[in-house]
Amino acid sequence: MNTTPTRNEDLTTDKLAELIRSDKSILALFLRFLFPDDLEARKGAALHWDIETQHRFRNGRIDLLLHTPAVAIIIECKVDDGQKIYQLAKYHEYWTTNHSSHPHIFWLTRRKSGPMGRNDFLTRELLWNDLHDHFISLRDQLSRSAQIRVEAFCEYLRAAAILLNRNERNQRVSRNRGYDFDFAEGLLDRIAAKLDLKDFETEVVSPVNEVPHRLFVGQPSW
Repeated sequence: MNTTPTRNEDLTTDKLAELIRSDKSILALFLRFLFPDDLEARKGAALHWDIETQHRFRNGRIDLLLHTPAVAIIIECKVDDGQKIYQLAKYHEYWTTNHSSHPHIFWLTRRKSGPMGRNDFLTRELLWNDLHDHFISLRDQLSRSAQIRVEAFCEYLRAAAILLNRNERNQRVSRNRGYDFDFAEGLLDRIAAKLDLKDFETEVVSPVNEVPHRLFVGQPSW
């Protein structure tokens, strides 16, 4: 019997959103994780944030969105799927087209991506392991009820196999079949970013079984 937990990206994102909605002190702790600059984190903690998951727009959806009338934080949560640089450009274009500010865009992932060249839209690339460690190391600053919520979330990350073991953190998973996986993924990402099709969605699909990388282009209703 296979007892390996199933990693669920949407569920994990929803649990994170539920956690930071539940208590202002937990939200403040999360902002300190996003922004190492304490002053910026404290300024953010003083604001009232609307927190949404699966925020849909014409050409895609944002996993986790925190926003005020003047500031936006966009977090692309990755569990098994790879990072896709073209998504960042879409998110940035969507937000700046409809608002007067530039968003802070983050990746939250299990492993950091390989070299992708300069990316003007990515604020920081963060790891689930580091978020877990951040919460655990600073939980004593929270009320007892907030500590219980944080501990429950961290236990979920462990039970759902979102976290990497220490010896896994620097390992790269080879999924290529006869070609360079990173090169293929990066190439299709760059093609998708250059297409600039405002009424279409683009998606780079990683290899599954014997099926290689694919680039899909289509309208949301297809």
